[in-house]
Amino acid sequence: MTMARRQLKVGGATNVNKLSGAILSVLEEGNTPELIAVGMSAVNQAVKACIVAKGNAYKKGKLLNTIPSFTLVDIEGNSRDAIKIVVEET
Repeated sequence: MTMARRQLKVGGATNVNKLSGAILSVLEEGNTPELIAVGMSAVNQAVKACIVAKGNAYKKGKLLNTIPSFTLVDIEGNSRDAIKIVVEET
């Protein structure tokens, strides 16, 4: 079964708890969340949300794996470096 990737854009003001809930929700739908963050504060929020999601999933007996990588995104016609974090259930 191929799981669809669902992109979640992360900003510096993103609420960590809401994002961690969204990560778990996407996984429960049978899809793979893919967080995209541009900038230090956005990456910080994305990492914290992954940690919270991993903790909440662990309480339910599930283990999550995070796979970080670099990617390019287009913002208003300009190519920018971004961090992509894929979250998978193991």
